[in-house]
Amino acid sequence: MLLETWDTDRIGNQQKIFGRTKDEGAPLSGEAEFDTPNFTAKGPDGDPLIDPVSHIGLAARENNDGVVIRRRSYNYTDGLDANGQLNTGLLFISYQKDPQDFIRLQNRLGAHDLLDQYVRHIGSAIFAIPPAPKEGHYIGQGLFS
Repeated sequence: MLLETWDTDRIGNQQKIFGRTKDEGAPLSGEAEFDTPNFTAKGPDGDPLIDPVSHIGLAARENNDGVVIRRRSYNYTDGLDANGQLNTGLLFISYQKDPQDFIRLQNRLGAHDLLDQYVRHIGSAIFAIPPAPKEGHYIGQGLFS
C-alpha cells in the first residue's frame, strides 16, 4: 500500500474510495461495521451514498453476479524500502469454490476500483484445498484413487 500518498488524502475521500466510514468501518449507508450496504441509498445531492466504483461497491456480491468469497486480511509493516518509503501492505487470503470467481472479481477491481491508485499488487498464488476426509480415509485420498 502506498501509505504516504494515502495518508495525505482527506478522510472524506478515503471513505468514498472504500465505501465505508473510517472510524467504524460501517458502509456509508449504515451505522455499524456489519450493517448490510444499501447500494441504492442516495445522499441529499441525489448521488449514491456508496460510489459504484468504490472498493465495497465493486467487491460486494450484490454487485458482482453473486460471487461469494470468504476472506481475511493481515496488515504488515516491514520498515522502510530502498527509497525510504514505508514497506507496508496487506496479505489477503480468500476461499471460494471456484478460482475463476476470484479471478473475475480481481479483474473487476483492477479495471475500476478507486483504491487502485493507492495499492501495488506484488504477487499471488492459488492452492487447492481438498475436503475433509471421511472417517477411515486420508486427506486428498480421492485424488489418488
